[in-house]
Amino acid sequence: MTCAPGGGICDLCPNTTIFGAIGNSSLAQSDRLTRDGSGASCVSPKGCPGDLGFGGELYDAHIFRNGPSDACITVTLTAPTADLMSVAYLGAFDPNDRCTNYLADSGDSTEFSFPIHPITYSFNAASNAVFVVTVNGVFGAQGPYQLSVTGGDCRPALNITSVPTTNVRLDWPTWAGGYRLEGTPALSSPSWSTVTNDPVVTSGRYTVTNSTAATSTFYRLHKP
Repeated sequence: MTCAPGGGICDLCPNTTIFGAIGNSSLAQSDRLTRDGSGASCVSPKGCPGDLGFGGELYDAHIFRNGPSDACITVTLTAPTADLMSVAYLGAFDPNDRCTNYLADSGDSTEFSFPIHPITYSFNAASNAVFVVTVNGVFGAQGPYQLSVTGGDCRPALNITSVPTTNVRLDWPTWAGGYRLEGTPALSSPSWSTVTNDPVVTSGRYTVTNSTAATSTFYRLHKP
């Protein structure tokens, strides 16, 4: 699986497109939800449609964290060669109980009606909410897919860690590629300037190490 923009599977902003595939590396769930033909939306939420009762399916699960504002999240799933569907869950997904933590589902699958087509649904996400978007096969289907998740309010958090003896390490997620690191010597009348150190990518995060020997500095991430 690859993600664009970056961030890895453990730190995904809900404004991204994931290219994946249901196949040998996918996990197994004990059943799947019924396709009731009605996709959920932010203005018309729906309840869990219940299991189909036809046995297990393979699935992928993608974890997202919303930003500090409530948001309407839109999910679009495209699968050119396989019959797949998508479901969203709040906090965590239980592969043995598809209605626990249920948020929304597509109500349709990519081959439920011909021709093969993308499926779209939406749901409301509270500020800082963690949610899971799953993709699962229908009647054992396997194949590649493109999963677009948009609408989230993503503002990256800047981590600052002391590094012996007179340095600090600053890091932030790589999905925040449009942000730049800035510093100022005071907050009373701040004069922000771009930190000139080039960040390096470590474990899916931009990282900069700065000296604190000369003067104290306050930092922020700023999107021009």
